[in-house]
Amino acid sequence: MSSLLRRLSAQSSASTKPNQPVQLYLIRLLPTCRIVWLYLAQHKIPYTLIDIKPSSDEGTRGHNNDTDEDFSEETKLSDLPQHCPHRQVPILVDGDITVFEAPAILRYLSSRYTNYAGYGATLATRMMTESLISWINSELYRLVSHQITLPQVFKDCMLPSVSANELMVEHGIKRITRELESLQRRHLNGHKYLGCRDERSVADSFAVTVLLQLQWVGFSFELWPKVCHWLDDVTKQEFWEDVHTAHALFVEEMAE
Repeated sequence: MSSLLRRLSAQSSASTKPNQPVQLYLIRLLPTCRIVWLYLAQHKIPYTLIDIKPSSDEGTRGHNNDTDEDFSEETKLSDLPQHCPHRQVPILVDGDITVFEAPAILRYLSSRYTNYAGYGATLATRMMTESLISWINSELYRLVSHQITLPQVFKDCMLPSVSANELMVEHGIKRITRELESLQRRHLNGHKYLGCRDERSVADSFAVTVLLQLQWVGFSFELWPKVCHWLDDVTKQEFWEDVHTAHALFVEEMAE
């Protein structure tokens, strides 16, 4: 029995690290890419970053080229893994396993290499984290990125009509204020983190990464003090500044 337990323990230990560094295809300005990068760094999973950039003959369109909306399909097809049917980052390659979209990548990494670190100790807390990540990736990211920030920054993301574009952004700002009110009143009222919890999860890191994209357009969170305190707390994590360097530089550039 003891030898069996030792073998199982050895197998478990061996499975906590990949045989070769995983490959993360990313654009460093994208929140969905940065949250995966942050998880890899914080949990010391060996990785190699593969930056996806436009081809030299594509030129500059809009203010900056570092978003997935600024890459032609031809550029993506030439730079991303050819065996992967999905043509947008983040994409993770781990040996013969390919995973795309941030929620799926995070779930894969946590289940294979970290014993669900950052998700919670119980099934109930893990399912809450999973649910929050799903909401962040679909609803919150779509609102912040595609309805508010990108249409104000990148020409290719703007609607053809100036008035329609302004109306879309205005509607998005109204929606994000409601979401921030909800965060303050429901999630962070008497608790430190999302899901009415006092232990930080990967969902907090993901949500903050997405919300900070609003800094591109000078949005202020000062009307929501509990949200401000939460943002400040989450951004003090290890590796946060390293992972968010491109974002910080872009915010400085936009402020000039």
